[in-house]
Amino acid sequence: MVEETPEFTAIAPNITPASRVSEWSDAELARAIREGIRPDGSVIGPPMPIPLYRGLSDEDVMSMVIDLRQVPAVENDPGESRYDIPLPQSYGSPVESASAPDRGATVE
Repeated sequence: MVEETPEFTAIAPNITPASRVSEWSDAELARAIREGIRPDGSVIGPPMPIPLYRGLSDEDVMSMVIDLRQVPAVENDPGESRYDIPLPQSYGSPVESASAPDRGATVE
């Protein structure tokens, strides 16, 4: 996927187990999803992260990590994103933990 705007060209990276994320710990992958920070401390540029991801519950973000670990590995180098705008040092303070929202009414 490629998103082109006047400010940047964002190319979705390979995040299958064949890519560099295979070397990231589960906690590092969860931090990248929630906070937009790679293990080396660099910021993931737009369109990631969506601010909504910061509120993902611990259980939900770990479910995403588990799911990503099970995706079949694909050898693919889609290229690098280009940003003509300054990226922030972070998108907010670290997310230590987030609880799941209250369960809503269910259909019986």
